[in-house]
Amino acid sequence: MPVEAYRDYLLTILAEHLPESGVTWLQNQLAAAASEKTFHLAFSAAPRFVGKQPLRLAPEQLAAAGRLRAGFNPAAWTADQAARTVLLLQAPHQSAADYAARLNRLFSTADLAELAALYAALPL
Repeated sequence: MPVEAYRDYLLTILAEHLPESGVTWLQNQLAAAASEKTFHLAFSAAPRFVGKQPLRLAPEQLAAAGRLRAGFNPAAWTADQAARTVLLLQAPHQSAADYAARLNRLFSTADLAELAALYAALPL
């Protein structure tokens, strides 16, 4: 499954759960996340702009997640986890090795909430 399908799924869900200001912030970050510093700042700041509220997904939304990837079940995800996952899926990189190095740097500096988002996003 292409990464874009996961990203679009999560963006659709977030659009339903976030205030317009949170959606606008996330869209701006996706458009501006060209540098590693910008990406890290957005990844860290996500809860301040999108909140930490549970997503409360409908059964059809959970079924759609399972169709995207077997076992993908964001039932217990929060808005900040979903937003951070979207940022991860869109993280700028030059190669697979560059992307893996970026993830390793995130894992080494992440707080507990960031780690939860990172581990939840790994299958995607």
